[in-house]
Amino acid sequence: MPVFTGFWRVRYLVCVMKRILLYGLSILLSAAVLLAAAQAIHRTFVNSWNEKQFEEFAARAATRMDLAIDLAVIAMSELSAAGELACTAEGEAAIRDTVFASSAIKDIFIMTGGKACRAFAESDLMLETAVANKPRYGARNAQISLFSMTDNSGHPVLGVVWTLAQDSEAIAIVSTDALLFDILPAAVRDFADMRIDLGASTVVASYEPSTGRLADEDVVERYRAASARYPLTSLLRVNRNATSGWNRERPLFVDIAAIIGAIIVGSLIGKLLSRPPSLAGDLKNAIRSGEIKPYFQPIISLGSNEIVGCELLARWLRRDGTMVSPAEFIPLAENSGLIDGVMEAILTDAGPQLAGLIAERPSLKVSFNVTPRQFLSEGFVTRLGALILQSGLSRARLVVEVTERQQIEDMARARTVAAELREQGIHVAIDDAGTGHNGLSAIQTLGASCVKIDKLFVDGVVTDHRTRTLVEMLVTVAREFGMTTVAEGIEDTEQVAVLKALGVQEGQGFLISRPVPAAEFREQVNRSSLAGKVVALEGGRLPNAPDRSGAPMRLSGWR
Repeated sequence: MPVFTGFWRVRYLVCVMKRILLYGLSILLSAAVLLAAAQAIHRTFVNSWNEKQFEEFAARAATRMDLAIDLAVIAMSELSAAGELACTAEGEAAIRDTVFASSAIKDIFIMTGGKACRAFAESDLMLETAVANKPRYGARNAQISLFSMTDNSGHPVLGVVWTLAQDSEAIAIVSTDALLFDILPAAVRDFADMRIDLGASTVVASYEPSTGRLADEDVVERYRAASARYPLTSLLRVNRNATSGWNRERPLFVDIAAIIGAIIVGSLIGKLLSRPPSLAGDLKNAIRSGEIKPYFQPIISLGSNEIVGCELLARWLRRDGTMVSPAEFIPLAENSGLIDGVMEAILTDAGPQLAGLIAERPSLKVSFNVTPRQFLSEGFVTRLGALILQSGLSRARLVVEVTERQQIEDMARARTVAAELREQGIHVAIDDAGTGHNGLSAIQTLGASCVKIDKLFVDGVVTDHRTRTLVEMLVTVAREFGMTTVAEGIEDTEQVAVLKALGVQEGQGFLISRPVPAAEFREQVNRSSLAGKVVALEGGRLPNAPDRSGAPMRLSGWR
């Protein structure tokens, strides 16, 4: 395990500080962006909301004027229904009572049969003149018409004319002076004016702020609403100060939500920015820069203990001296399509390192793993041939191990590829036999020259009779097809004793050696040749174990 030196500790602290800084900056920038966005969204929402409110105010003014006219018509119709809309003593008394009871009606004037009377004879309203001279505007109801006049104080009032017969009319004078004041909210009253026009431009009601009517240059928006039943139109004019200040206070929860969102978004951005490069990208660079190295795990003859070959295993050695576990990068290489690059790296590197050793010991075999997907890929045999030529390895000593842990999707294609490899003198082995998807049929289909018994079975071969039965079956099948059997993952001498008794011919595992660099492997081969063995394998024999020079002992009945 690599040790952190002072340099690496400093580098680690720098990386941590950099990450903290990136997180902080990301959160601050996110907060600024989100708060600005919240402000813009709030401003847009408020503008839209204010616009709808102003439209509603204009419509409310027209509706209120409609209601005032309706109340005047209702008052006159009730008098008419009671027979009191007439110039009689009883009629005039009833009319006065109606005017007293209404806050909007200032007077009621009756003209019928050449006679005229009113609620208040002493009224200062010049009704006769107005009725005779003011232009009238017809309503949707043909019996109703409107005209505008002013009282003696100069305030506009509205005349509501109800035509009873050809020579008979009732006229209610409606006060409009205070109709519009309370429609606008207090925050807007000083920055807007309103009016209601009868016909095209005759003002019958108005509201102005205390500073007077707005100047045209100060008006930023105009809102209109028309009555559906009467010839009336309302107009609301708004000063820019009303739109810039009204409803602009941003609620506190908006800022809180923006800050929480900034923390979340900033953290995600910081994590993204500070995330180290992907392992797949690192692996691609490692292949390109020569960080993928071949390691060699010796394979020995269980009979003589001599090294008869090795399995090439990929190791990722970073330039900083750390090693990436094969359990991490091999599955990544398979899933990312980089496994061919890993195979190319270890074969081209292993060739020159083994050249001298193979020249001295031409019987030494070298095996390496391929996935079923690689094995079945188009042009695999051609690519492998080019790699062998480039690496300087001997075809006759190469063993291609196809793992059983993955499904061979196309057995017919696999048979063709295996045949092409055999034609070139390359051996095929079934790796992890008995653990995968393909079954014993793959042994016959591929025409393999070697079966490698998985560590799963080797682990239980001493203590589990069912495991021994499975191993015995694999050995029997392999012997029938003239195949060599190799046990993987051997870790103690008792396993060796049972495996030998079962007839397994070769083995590899930590008991013999871990995967080692080429120089150490060459030393092991030389020691093996001189001493006749790599490790003492005499211990751990089971009781009554047979003579290993004879036929394999059947162990299926052992407990």
